[in-house]
Amino acid sequence: MTTPYEDVDGNKPGHYFVEIQLRTIAMDSWASLEHEMKYKHHLKDPERIGRELKRCAEQLASCDVEMQTIRQLIHEND
Repeated sequence: MTTPYEDVDGNKPGHYFVEIQLRTIAMDSWASLEHEMKYKHHLKDPERIGRELKRCAEQLASCDVEMQTIRQLIHEND
């Protein structure tokens, strides 16, 4: 990436290697909820919330596998 600005250490503008992370809406929601769960210590039932998050993660993983299968079926004759 090329930037016209100095970096946080005051280095001159130039070419820098960067890491760009992309995530789905579901992944963003997961991260937000997990963050809230870790830093809000006044939760009424953290064990249940943890179980629900785990259940959602399992469903998302299953959906991901199903989507990969569908993609393979679509492209198997390419």
